[in-house]
Amino acid sequence: MNRSPNVQLAWLSLAMFFGMTLWFSATAANAPIVAEFHLSATQTAWLTMAVQGGFVVGTLISALVNLPDIVNPRRLFAAGCVIAAAANAALVRADGVVMLIALRLATGAALAWVYPPGMKVAAGWFEQRRGAALGVLIGALTIGSAFPHLLASASATIPWRLLMLSASTLAVLGGVIVVTAVTDGPYVASSARFDPAAVGRVFSDRGTRLATLGYLGHMWELYAVWTWIAAFASASFGFSGGATPNSSAGSAVAFATIGSGAIGSAAAGLFADRLGKARVASWAMIVSGACCAASGFLFHAPAPVLYLFAMVWGVAVVADSAQLSALVAQYSPRDHVGTALTIQTSAGFLLTMASIRLLPIAAQVVGWQWVFICLVPGPVFGVLALRGLSRDG
Repeated sequence: MNRSPNVQLAWLSLAMFFGMTLWFSATAANAPIVAEFHLSATQTAWLTMAVQGGFVVGTLISALVNLPDIVNPRRLFAAGCVIAAAANAALVRADGVVMLIALRLATGAALAWVYPPGMKVAAGWFEQRRGAALGVLIGALTIGSAFPHLLASASATIPWRLLMLSASTLAVLGGVIVVTAVTDGPYVASSARFDPAAVGRVFSDRGTRLATLGYLGHMWELYAVWTWIAAFASASFGFSGGATPNSSAGSAVAFATIGSGAIGSAAAGLFADRLGKARVASWAMIVSGACCAASGFLFHAPAPVLYLFAMVWGVAVVADSAQLSALVAQYSPRDHVGTALTIQTSAGFLLTMASIRLLPIAAQVVGWQWVFICLVPGPVFGVLALRGLSRDG
C-alpha cells in the first residue's frame, strides 16, 4: 500500500466524494418526490432539513462520547458510508412523508461518521500543508454534494428512485476505498481513551473558540445557498410551481455553484498555508457576503451572467470551510482532534437548520429575488470573529 501523503489524500478525497453524494440526493430529486407524495410546503421544508438535523444529532453524540477519537476514524468513516447508503436506498420503499423524513434523518446521522472522521484522517497525514490538504478534501466533498444536481440537470426524466440508488452505491464504494486504500497518518493520534471532559478542554483554547465562531458565521450562509440556489435560479429563469420552484436549468446552476466550490477549497488551501488560514478565510467570507448582497441585482440576468456569478459565489462560499477546520485541528489537543472537529461541525450544522428554514419563509415575503440578503450577517460575523486570529492563523 502506497503511504505517500499525496496518494493517501487522493484516495481519501475519492472516498469523500462518493460518500457525500448522499447529502443532496433527495434535494436534487425534490420536485418528483413532492409531486408523488403530495407534500405541503412545510413538509417539503422538513424533508430538506432532515439530513441537517440527523447530522447535528449524530455529530453531537459522537463528540460527547469522543467517538472519532476512541474509534479508528477510517473504520468509522466506512461504517457511516454503509449505514447512510442503506438509509438513503430505503427511500425507494417509503410509503409516506413520515418515513421519508425519518430516513433522511438517519442518513444525516450516519454522515456524521463520514465528514468529521475524514477530516481527521487527512489532518493525520499533513502537518505543514494541512490547509491545502483539507482544502482538497472539502473540494471533494463539494463535488460529491453537487453530483446529484448534475444528474438531475442532465435528465429531467431520470426516475428519482434510480437517483437514490445510484448515490447509495457510490457511498458504499467510498466506504470500501477508505478501509482498503487509506491508512492512518503520523501526525494525529488514530485513537485515544474516552475523556468526558474532552469537549470542555478542547474549547478552553482561545484559538479554537475563535475559529469555531468564524465557522458559525460561514455555516449560516453556506448550506442555505447550496440548498436554495436551484430555487433562486429557477425563479430567475421564469419557472414557477409552488413555494420552491424547480427546473433542470435551476439544478444546473446549483451544480455550477456547489461544484465550483472544489476550485475554491483547493485554491484557498494552497494560499492559506503561506498567507495564513484565518486571513484567507476572512477574504473568502468578504467575497461571499458581497455575493449575498448582490444576488438580487442579478435576478433575471441572462443565463451566462447568472452562471458566471454562481460560480464566483460557489468558489468563495466554501473556500473558508477547510481553513476554519484546519485552524481547529491546529489549536486542539492532538489526541482529541476528532472530537474538536466533530463538535465544530455539529454547532455549525445546527445553525444551518435555521438559515435553511428561514429562506423559503422570507421568499414568501420578499420573493426569491431578495431572499439571500438574509444571509449577509453570517459572513460579517465570521470576519469579525477571525480578526483575533488573522495575525497568527
